[in-house]
Amino acid sequence: PSGDPELSAEQVAKVLELLAATNDYVVVDTGAQVDPVTAVALDMATIVLNLTVPEVTAIRRAKAALALMQESGYSR
Repeated sequence: PSGDPELSAEQVAKVLELLAATNDYVVVDTGAQVDPVTAVALDMATIVLNLTVPEVTAIRRAKAALALMQESGYSR
């Protein structure tokens, strides 16, 4: 919601490090846009799942997201 303070990528990284140190699994639900905070979550992830719905536009966006991730150095 508007008015909520935003966390910086560095703050999110610290939170994820603390959660990973104390939990077997940490699930992060990101938005569709790749911003610095999302990039930190992707960089720290062991596994990244790209979920979509069976609609043509959603599948096209998912394909574009996967291509962007591969170009950024993420493996399949």
